Amino acid sequence: MLYFLEKGVINLDYQKITASLIGNATHDAQVKLAHDSGNRYGDFRLAVRNRDNEANYFPVRCFGKLVEGLKGIKKGTKVFIDGELEISSFDGEDGNKRMTFRVVANTYRILANGRNGSLVPTVARQERSHAGSA
Repeated sequence: MLYFLEKGVINLDYQKITASLIGNATHDAQVKLAHDSGNRYGDFRLAVRNRDNEANYFPVRCFGKLVEGLKGIKKGTKVFIDGELEISSFDGEDGNKRMTFRVVANTYRILANGRNGSLVPTVARQERSHAGSA
């Protein structure tokens, strides 16, 4: 993230932060409809183990053609995600600034279905455009 000082105002110039993750879906993917645009999008959460074998949880959002394959992502499905980290901030109820993040998928690959671990060669790719999305 780069900060530029311009006439006493700080403008943020966000650089793209890419993320490549392999983990298990913590719940079935959910497909939703954006209220403003009517476009479909999908959400799920990915549990990824770190070097200390502790789980880190990443919310994942999919747009466009990626949404069509989300029915294959069920709880326990092993998934590879390649995407961009989207960071936003808000003021909490206590008045403190809070940061949230999610990975916006450019591609994903279902590596194994559910808890049975059967291999499935499924790949979904998305051209990077989600204007008017949720």
